[in-house]
Amino acid sequence: MAGSGMTAVPAGGILHIDKPVGITSFGVVSRVRRVMKLRRVGHCGTLDPFACGVLPILLGRATGIARYMEGYDKSYRVTVRFGFFTDTQDRTGIAFGGRIPSDAERDVMVADGFRAIRTAVADLAGDRMQMPPMYSAVKIDGRPLYQYARKGMEVERKARPIHVFRSELLSVGVVDGLPEATVEIDCSKGTYIRTLCQDLGEATGWGAHAAELTRTACGPFTLDGALPLHILEEWAEENPETIWDTLRTRGILLPMETAISTFPIVRCGADAALRFAQGRPLGIDEAEMPVGLRPELRMAVHGPDGFVGVGLCWQDEEGSLWIHAERVFALT
Repeated sequence: MAGSGMTAVPAGGILHIDKPVGITSFGVVSRVRRVMKLRRVGHCGTLDPFACGVLPILLGRATGIARYMEGYDKSYRVTVRFGFFTDTQDRTGIAFGGRIPSDAERDVMVADGFRAIRTAVADLAGDRMQMPPMYSAVKIDGRPLYQYARKGMEVERKARPIHVFRSELLSVGVVDGLPEATVEIDCSKGTYIRTLCQDLGEATGWGAHAAELTRTACGPFTLDGALPLHILEEWAEENPETIWDTLRTRGILLPMETAISTFPIVRCGADAALRFAQGRPLGIDEAEMPVGLRPELRMAVHGPDGFVGVGLCWQDEEGSLWIHAERVFALT
């Protein structure tokens, strides 16, 4: 865009970023926006400042696909420190409550293989009702909970259903006199891992909080191959004019349809793809439809030149099935 200092990118894409500790998710967005010289930048799945790991960053037109990423399951590796709770449920908060095991208790704990911790970790798996922590972005009466918490206010909030698919103890021991465990957790969207750490503290009776937290997966995006933020900034500083090409060549700038890789695919010809991109529905005889087509099914629609948009199947009064253009990403 002339005179704006911004880059005009017709399609955009997804950057697979490894967020560092000590910065907010929005802070990552701001830094990416600056180095990529792009206004339209977003992210999927907020990470706390003390946490690190997978943070998908959406560039350009790819920001429109965020709505289809909200339901992603996620995976984490967390270090749980026992002995006390904190008001933020992580290492950044003020300590309170809990109990440091005595020397005799620690000896018994080691002798029985930390059975209490192993049992508590195993019991995390399954359906649970979880209360959002006060230090969170969940909104009550239009204000995020952390604003109330910073003023010392405790407000009423409702527990939410979550599901822990897997809770596995990787290691456990005593560090500086306190029990410490590393746990891997696969969970549904909206799960607060630091709240699960507090649950472990309550189950053992010692108190606990999250000492370290790494997100290892967010939907189809995993920590393997994620690009550290500082590397992106170094590449952009070295070759600011070619950063987009560099990211594409290295396979780091992913196509936006990567975010919906689990959606069935509809393939159609050029004319049908153009009509779809213009907002006109596709008839089932105009494209190669997936098996199991049914009303309310969402699909990724592809034309000869690639991804066009997201289609939603609907049935008319005569019983015919059509593919409605729910979100178009291709430029016409």
